[in-house]
Amino acid sequence: ELDEARMAYENFRSFPGHADTADRFFRSFVERRALMAETPDEVDAVAALAYSLPEPGRTPETLRAAYWERQAFAALREQRRDDALIATLQSLEMSTPRRRQRAASLISDDYPLLLATLPPQPGKTAVFDPANLLLTSTEGAQISQWSYAAQDLQRRDDWSITALEVVPLVRRVIVDREGTVSRIGLTLNISHARLADLRIKIIAPSGRAVEVDPGLERAASGDDIRIPSSQLRDHIGEPLAGTWSISVRDERLGVAGQLVGWNLKLNSQGAVEDFQRGLNVPDPVEKETENVWFDPNGRYAVARAMQSDSARIWDLAFAEPVRAIAVNESEAMIGVDAGARRLITSTQDSINVWDIATGGRIASLPVGAASMTASLTAEGSHLFVTQRSDIETRIELWSLEQEAVVSELAVAGVPSQIAFDATGSRIAVADYDRAVRVWDLASGELLAQIDLALQPSEIHLAAGGETLGVVHGQSGVSLWSVARPNSPLLEESAAGVWRLVFSPSGASVLAGRAASGFQIYASRDGRIAGPPLAVRDAAGTDTILAFSDDEQIVFTGNPERGSRFWRATELPPVTDADGLASEHPLWQPSADRITIALPGGQRIAIGDPNGHLHILPASAGLAEVQAMSEDVSFLGHNAEIVLLGANRTGGLLASAAVDNTVRAWNTSTGEPLPWFAEIGNESIMDFAFSPDSAILAVLQPTRITLLDVAVGTRVAELDLGGLHNDLAFAGVDRLYLAGESGALRLLARDADGAWSLQQPLQGSTPIRHLEVAPRGQRMIMIDADGLASLLLLDDGRIADKTLTFPADVQEIVFNRSGSRAYVRTSRWTHRLSLSANGLGWVDAVFSPKPLNGAGVVFGPDGSDTANQAYLPAARNSFVELVELPFPGASTAALFGTKDELLAEWELRLGRNVGIA
Repeated sequence: ELDEARMAYENFRSFPGHADTADRFFRSFVERRALMAETPDEVDAVAALAYSLPEPGRTPETLRAAYWERQAFAALREQRRDDALIATLQSLEMSTPRRRQRAASLISDDYPLLLATLPPQPGKTAVFDPANLLLTSTEGAQISQWSYAAQDLQRRDDWSITALEVVPLVRRVIVDREGTVSRIGLTLNISHARLADLRIKIIAPSGRAVEVDPGLERAASGDDIRIPSSQLRDHIGEPLAGTWSISVRDERLGVAGQLVGWNLKLNSQGAVEDFQRGLNVPDPVEKETENVWFDPNGRYAVARAMQSDSARIWDLAFAEPVRAIAVNESEAMIGVDAGARRLITSTQDSINVWDIATGGRIASLPVGAASMTASLTAEGSHLFVTQRSDIETRIELWSLEQEAVVSELAVAGVPSQIAFDATGSRIAVADYDRAVRVWDLASGELLAQIDLALQPSEIHLAAGGETLGVVHGQSGVSLWSVARPNSPLLEESAAGVWRLVFSPSGASVLAGRAASGFQIYASRDGRIAGPPLAVRDAAGTDTILAFSDDEQIVFTGNPERGSRFWRATELPPVTDADGLASEHPLWQPSADRITIALPGGQRIAIGDPNGHLHILPASAGLAEVQAMSEDVSFLGHNAEIVLLGANRTGGLLASAAVDNTVRAWNTSTGEPLPWFAEIGNESIMDFAFSPDSAILAVLQPTRITLLDVAVGTRVAELDLGGLHNDLAFAGVDRLYLAGESGALRLLARDADGAWSLQQPLQGSTPIRHLEVAPRGQRMIMIDADGLASLLLLDDGRIADKTLTFPADVQEIVFNRSGSRAYVRTSRWTHRLSLSANGLGWVDAVFSPKPLNGAGVVFGPDGSDTANQAYLPAARNSFVELVELPFPGASTAALFGTKDELLAEWELRLGRNVGIA
C-alpha cells in the first residue's frame, strides 16, 4: 500500500504544474497514515515516505516520536508503568521538556533501586533461595531457574527433576527351630565398588528390620564381611521360627554390584545362601516425577518416587542430587537443617531424623500425634512441636542434637497462630481474643501482651524476638516492639493482599501490598527506609518477599507476572527527633498517623492515637513537631482519631475517633468547637461539609446523620435501609449517597426544612465513589467495576462518554473551576476533562504513596501554583507536599540520550529477557 502511494505521488508530481499539489496531498497522506500506525515497523515505514518529499513538513523523527507518545499515553491510561516508560524514552527521538519530565516521573523514587527483572515463570510452584539469590519454579518435573549474581541476571539451563525407583534384592531363609534369639551373627559376601551406596537390612519373622553397615568403602566377591553383633542387638529376643530376610538396596546410580552370599547365624546355627555367579543388586531407575517437596528456604528439594519408598534430595543451587533415602511414602517432609546434614520427616506419632550423608535414620523423636505440626527453626538446629488438647496447648522445643525437649511452654486453650524467632528463644502466641502474648521459652516468662484491633492471620517474630509483625488478613499490617507493647510502631490498613517479612538479622522488615508497594521499615522503631518497592495494580496471593542473606538486596517475586531484584535502602540513623519521646507524640517514624493537607496546601492536620488534633504549617519540620507534642492544652477525643475531613475553604475540619465521636475544629486557631457528637454503633465511613459549612453529614454503612456545625445538634438522622459507600453535597439542601445496591440516593431538604430520601437512579453495579463539581452542576460517579460516569445534575441525565479505570479508585477531586477532575488510584492520578458529552481522559502520572487519609490538594488560591496538584507523602522523616508532575509542574526532567536511556531501562525492566 505504501509503495503504491509513493509511486502514485511520483507520477502525479511529474506532471507540469502539479508538484505543489502532489506534495501537499502526499504530506497529508503521510501524516494521516502515521496516525493509523499500530506497530513500530509500520510507523518506520510511513516515516520513510517522508523522505520522498522535498519539504517533508513533519520529519520522519517527528512522526516516530508522535507514534511513541501515543503508545505512552495508552500505557498511562491503563497504568502500565513499564510500557509507558519505554514508550516515553522512545519518543525522545524528538526530545521535549514534557517528554523528559514524564520519563523522570515514571522512574520516580523507586526505580533507581531496581537492579534486574526476570520474566513470568511457568508452573504454579516457585521458591526463592536468599543465600544464592536463586528463583526456582516447576512445571511438572521441569525446573526453570534464574539467579542474580555478580550484578547480572542469569538464566540457567532448564532441567528435569527425577526420583530414583529403587527395587531391593530380597533373599529369604526359613528357620524351623523354636525358641528366641540369644546370639546373632552375620557374614556377607558382596561385590560392590561403593558400599556406601547400599542399604542392607536383616528382617526378622516379626517384621522387625535392622539396618547394618559393612564398614568398608568397597568389597570384592571373595571378601567375607563380618558384621559386628552389636549392630544386630535389636534382634535379640526375637522368635527364631519363621522367615528371615535380607534386603539389599542400591540407592545411587553409576556402580553395579552383586550379592554373592550371606550367612546368618542364630544361636550359633547358620542359615546360609551362596550363589556361584552372584545375584545382581538391581540398579535404581531414574524417572521424572511431579511429586516434589521444596524446602521453604529454596535451597533443597525432595523428589519422591512413585513406585517405591525412595526420597531423592536435590541441591537446587547446583542442580545436583545429593542422596536418595528410603523414606516411607506416608512420611511427610518437614525440612532440611541449615547445614544440609539432616532431613527431617514426620509420621503419625514421631519425627524421624535422617543422616543425608549416609541415608540412614539417626533418630526417631517420640513427639506423639503432634508430629504433623512440627517445624524447624530458621537456624535449623531445633524443632517446634505443638501438642494441642481441649484444655491447653503445650509448645515444645526439641534439640536435634540432644534428641530431647529442651524447653516447653503450656498456654490455655488452642491458639490461632504461633510464631518463634530464628533461634527458638522467644515465642509469640495469638489467641482468638485478638491478643498476642510473647514468651521467653526457656524461663516461661511472659514478656508482653499485645492487644490488637483486628484478628491476625499471620504473626512473625524478628530474629532475637524483639519485634512482632502482624498481618491482619486482607485488612492491613502492624508492627510492635515487645518492650513497648501498648502502641504499635506501625499500623497500616486498606483492602488488599498484605505481606510482611523480616530480614535475617531482624533489623529490617518489608511490609505492604502490591497496589501501593512494599516498604522497608526499621524493626527497632518503624522508621521508613527509602520508597515503597514493587508496585503492581494486579497481583496474586503468591507474592514472594525476601531479603538476601547479607540484607543488601530485596527480592519481590510474582511468578505469574515477573519478579524483581532491588537494592535495599540503608536504615536511616536514629536521631533524637525520631523518637519524639513525649507523653503524646503526634508523629512517629513510620508515618502512619492520620494526616491530611488542608485546601490551599499551606497547612497540614495530624490526628494521633490519644485523640488530639494538631495543625501545622506544611513547611514544618520535626523540631516543630516535637515542640507541639509537648504542648497539648485540650483534649480532642478520648480515643484514636481515624478520620479527618475539611470544608472547601479549609477553615473548618471534622474529626472522627474510633469510639464514633465526632468533633469540628477551627483551623485558624487549632481549637475544637465546643461540642461533641456521639454517633451510633456502626463505624463512621466518611463525612462531608455542606457548601456553606453549616451542616456536617456523617455517613455510616446504613445510616446518615446531619449535624449543625455551629452547635453540634442533629438536624436529621435517617436509616438508609442498605449499605452505602460515599456521599457528596450538591448545594446546601441536596446530598447524594452512593448505594452498594447500585442505587443513587438523594437526601433533599424541602421548604419547611425537612429532609427526605429520594432515588433518582438505580444501577446494577454498586456505586463506590461520588464527587460534585464546585458549582454543583456535575457529579462524577464511579462504580465497583471502575466505570466512571458524569451525571449532569441540572438535566438529571448521565452523559454519553464514560471512562473505565484499571484499578480501585481511592479519591475524586475537582480543581477550583470544576473544569478538570482528578481520579486517584493507589499509586496513579488521572486527569479528566468534563463536557456536556461526558468524561475525557487527558493524562495520568505515577504518584507517591500518600499518607494515611491524605488526598490531592491544590496550591493557594490566586497564587502561581493555584492549579498545581499536590499529594502529602512521607519524605525526610516527615510530611512533604509532593507536586504531581502534570504539565506545568516544576518537577525535574530526565537527562541522557535516547539510546543510552533505552539501553539502561530495557535491561533493568527485563525487556531483554522476554518481559511483555
